[in-house]
Amino acid sequence: MAGWGGFQLWVNLPRKHKMMDPRYQEIKAGEIPTVALPGGASIRVICGTIAGVSGPVRDIMAGPEYLDISLGPSIQFSHPVRPGYMAAVYVIHGSGRFDPHQGEEMENGTIGLFGESGDVVDVRASKSGVRFLFFSGKPLREPIAWGGPIVMNTQEELQQAFDEY
Repeated sequence: MAGWGGFQLWVNLPRKHKMMDPRYQEIKAGEIPTVALPGGASIRVICGTIAGVSGPVRDIMAGPEYLDISLGPSIQFSHPVRPGYMAAVYVIHGSGRFDPHQGEEMENGTIGLFGESGDVVDVRASKSGVRFLFFSGKPLREPIAWGGPIVMNTQEELQQAFDEY
């Protein structure tokens, strides 16, 4: 069976840090610790800390959390979201219900966004299980001007970044 590649997470920086030198952190699969939680959740910790285990991606200004979570058939799992943070999930295998009030299951290739609840994301895996990426971070509440891999706050700043590139 061939491997399926990977994912990139680009973190938008606050305005005062946008012109700093870029930093890239390439993490190989073998460098990502896995935590098995009671109840059946298996979590690969990329960025953040779960059950005392920290991921290899560190020192990110926006304080994100980036987890690869696998749940077996019909497993239920809840994960807290820091107060004031937004969260998102991206289903990469199987399906599950990500909100107890949600009527439909989210399937492979779908994304869900959770507001600043400061609460939890509740998941119930389908009968086939679910694997998803979990992301959370503090919203910047700044305007966005975007072009390719560069994200700035204004078109002028974006042009300056391209000129310097």
